[in-house]
Amino acid sequence: MDVEETRKYEELYRKCWIKQTTQDFKDNPKLHLISPQARSGFKNNARAGGRKKKKPIEVDIFAAPLPTQVAVINRMVLRNMTHGEIGRILDVAFQSVTHAVKKYKLPRKED
Repeated sequence: MDVEETRKYEELYRKCWIKQTTQDFKDNPKLHLISPQARSGFKNNARAGGRKKKKPIEVDIFAAPLPTQVAVINRMVLRNMTHGEIGRILDVAFQSVTHAVKKYKLPRKED
């Protein structure tokens, strides 16, 4: 099938489907009890099941002081130490240092 035939059959199917659903609504009034969300195919819902995705909470990370270990990491980053060196000195994983740097947007100037 090429694109032209596909479009032709899609239009034909749509017309037949609309005709059949209107006939079904006339024959069975209980079909009108279906919720508008179900009739629209859950278009407005972010995920299946009807739950909408929550918006992330925006927190100003610069308003609060840094936690103690993050402050230590900040001082070490200001002294041009690599994340691996900082992790070995503080006995934490490399990923923990990298996560703290990204989360708190380090390095920051010391107050």
